[in-house]
Amino acid sequence: MCWLTAGSSADAGEGAIDLLLSKPIGRVALFAGRYTGCALLAAAAAVLFFGGNYLVLGAKTELWDPSFLLTIPASVFAYLAFLSLMALVSLAGRSTGSARWSSRGTR
Repeated sequence: MCWLTAGSSADAGEGAIDLLLSKPIGRVALFAGRYTGCALLAAAAAVLFFGGNYLVLGAKTELWDPSFLLTIPASVFAYLAFLSLMALVSLAGRSTGSARWSSRGTR
């Protein structure tokens, strides 16, 4: 899910900065909007992926175990925890580069 929402936190293009300058919003509103957008996109991707797997595997094996669907909120929670950590590093360092670097882990 990380690669799915990676581009959604960046500005949309050249016109995005002009729009923000003509109709400015606060930093908190911008941050909350981007976080909420990434969360909704991740939730939609999780529902599509795990729901699709549930339907396909259930149809193939005729085993319909609803507890499999608990992976949806678990994966969204794990993604949001990771996103929060990256946002915290980005806000603390005032740099998106430091957040991208921290998300790579140790190699």
